[in-house]
Amino acid sequence: MSASPQKATKIDYNSDVKKNCSWTRALFLSLFLATGCGTWIGNPDKTNQGGSGGSTVASVSLAFQGTDNPGLALQSNSFTVIDRDGLDSGTITLINARLVLKEIRLKSEQDGEKGEAQFPGPYIVNLLTNEVAPSPGIIEVPLGSYQDIQMKLDKLDPEDRGSIDESDPIVNHSIYMTGTYTNTSGVNKSFQMTFELDEEFSLAQQKSNSKGVEFLEGENSLIIAFRIDKWFDFSSSETNSDGFDFSYINDDTIILNKDSEEASQKIREVIKENIKNTADFGKDQDGDGKLSKIEDDNEDNDDEEDETVNSELFDNDY
Repeated sequence: MSASPQKATKIDYNSDVKKNCSWTRALFLSLFLATGCGTWIGNPDKTNQGGSGGSTVASVSLAFQGTDNPGLALQSNSFTVIDRDGLDSGTITLINARLVLKEIRLKSEQDGEKGEAQFPGPYIVNLLTNEVAPSPGIIEVPLGSYQDIQMKLDKLDPEDRGSIDESDPIVNHSIYMTGTYTNTSGVNKSFQMTFELDEEFSLAQQKSNSKGVEFLEGENSLIIAFRIDKWFDFSSSETNSDGFDFSYINDDTIILNKDSEEASQKIREVIKENIKNTADFGKDQDGDGKLSKIEDDNEDNDDEEDETVNSELFDNDY
């Protein structure tokens, strides 16, 4: 699945900016001095062209993560399935879990001024290995805070498959998963789920407690984490208002696709919403290649970080 790295070096500003050049802060001055008002494409000079000295841009790389499990790839491909009542209803063991993502946009608003940088894609993301093809490369963005990341789950068109074989099942799909579901009685059922959707979603807007991410001068490793261990939780009324779960499927196989019956379609929708609602993003601050809870965009996890620090201080004092 290897492919040549994409040259992702695009910064795009909103239409209001294109009309009136409202971005006047020195933070973005060098970009406009070089290119004028509006869309900017190309590698910016890392020195401040505005003349005040120092860099005005940050280098940002992009990686993906499948679960909370430690390490660069999954330690186990088996995940607990939670039924509509919040009870353990077995495990699902995945042998394929791939998404197709494109137009991954880093959204910024500072002092009322809006802008965005983009990894264009499409990217085929293997969440069981954390591999992505082609490589997203590195983009250079203005320094500062980015409050949201928006992206598209998008069907992989044959002409965009790159080195992927045309017979690969991810072609013409945006989500492709296969594996085995084992219920609490030990009965195995083969599992397959596919989607052909073209749907944009926001990582920050899926939650009320996102703090965003800040890019500083130098190298910044951005990680988008898809929490597979939360995808098969059917207990939330927000994503499963009709109360469906795997117990509604009596067949020997679980096939969730556009041609499935109503119960399977409902279950498919729940899993899709869980994929979107449980995704996090943040900067890999300790360089270990994974996004920990204290590094992601959830503000609630800051309290956990403080408790950890205080505990370490207490242990050191005594």
